[in-house]
Amino acid sequence: MNLHLYATTLLIQPCLCYYHFDSRDGVARSVIEACRTQIPDESGQCYFMIRCIIDNIPSEINARWSAGASILAFIPTIVALMSNSIQETISIADESVLLAVALSVSSITAFNSRFGDRVERLSDILSKEKEWGHTNIHTALWALENMMAEARKPHPWWQNNNMQIYATSLVALVLGAGVWYEVYEITRYGIIVFACPIKANVAIWVALSQLIALLNVLCRSVLFEFHTIQIRKKESRPRAASSNGNAASQGKTQCSTIVLRCPRDTSLRWALHMFTAIVSFSMYAYGTILLASMILIPASDAIRAMVVSASGAGFARLAGHWHTSPRRRGNHAFVVDVPPHRIQDFTAAVRTRWA
Repeated sequence: MNLHLYATTLLIQPCLCYYHFDSRDGVARSVIEACRTQIPDESGQCYFMIRCIIDNIPSEINARWSAGASILAFIPTIVALMSNSIQETISIADESVLLAVALSVSSITAFNSRFGDRVERLSDILSKEKEWGHTNIHTALWALENMMAEARKPHPWWQNNNMQIYATSLVALVLGAGVWYEVYEITRYGIIVFACPIKANVAIWVALSQLIALLNVLCRSVLFEFHTIQIRKKESRPRAASSNGNAASQGKTQCSTIVLRCPRDTSLRWALHMFTAIVSFSMYAYGTILLASMILIPASDAIRAMVVSASGAGFARLAGHWHTSPRRRGNHAFVVDVPPHRIQDFTAAVRTRWA
């Protein structure tokens, strides 16, 4: 593993920093320069360089570095509590893949749902009765129709569905760029004490964490069975009487999409779910260890990195909550989680009712 990381570092290190050791603080930079004159090969003799720096650096700067490492160590935990679950990101992808990808990039930690999926949709209604009966299907269809009616109510231009998706995606991508800028800053100035010659640990951790969320978004057809139903409803509006005295009506056609989904009962889905759970928690532990072992990062830089990372995760969480709300006005896609043994019956009922 270390050999692989070291080889990757050799390829990308020229893009990250000119010197292996660097600092924005003037006093620390002068100490690093003095140690560099004694140890020309700072990367090959990395641990001797660390010893020289620690022996000559003022104690107050060393205290700032210790505080910075403590602050950085909390970033994975705080971001994990604030970020979207992978299940919520998959639900967003059913409406917009672009938005799901943007929200995945804006956060550095993603897990399988820890508090249960936000299925305030129809699962509870469909599961109340053991047998599929007329009352059950009638209640479910009535609830779905209410959701669609709420979304069709008049709304201002800023609640337009496409505009919300594009605006949210843009903000998420900007925050994601901010997260990667902080990764660049930590990689450039920070040194990990137990893997001193390797400079790409943090970047690899963030990339793998985001890749896990993106992998689940792209492979959501492996996790769920989808039945997509397009609905076109023309709303008639009266207009002034024509010249012959007959009243005419005009209206516009509103298009909606109902996505019925249920979890697949396959070994491939189980394998992907287990792989996601194991890797995501492993990346969480790995990231915590990396950031807790960082030196040369002052507390002020660590606080900035925490604020940027928490802002990206918090925005993604709020955006995910809003875009998966079944009563959001202007919404054109309605994701309904249906028990596997009732997916066919409910699909037929929805097609009979609207299609």
